[in-house]
Amino acid sequence: MPNDTTAPTARDSGDWRRRAACRGAETSMFFSPEGERGSARVRREAQARRICQACPVVEPCRRHALTSGEPYGVWGGLTESDRRKNSRRRAGNFGLAGALGRDAYI
Repeated sequence: MPNDTTAPTARDSGDWRRRAACRGAETSMFFSPEGERGSARVRREAQARRICQACPVVEPCRRHALTSGEPYGVWGGLTESDRRKNSRRRAGNFGLAGALGRDAYI
């Protein structure tokens, strides 16, 4: 739940956002600054994922990111790259269910 301004989807009431471990954290930890590359990006994403791993609402956050097509940031422990990979798998009929479990962390 890096950004509280994203509107909830029709199936997502957004109530989980109030309990998110990232609530109040600097958004720069979850969203890539312009031009960020390489090891700086890897470190920032790892920091964000650590917060997500301990979050009580990681599953609804991840589900929101995957179903709404969040293009930016770390959501539910998934990076932009993770979600793009998941999107390609879904296009290949692998389904969304596997990516929604805790085993989706890298």
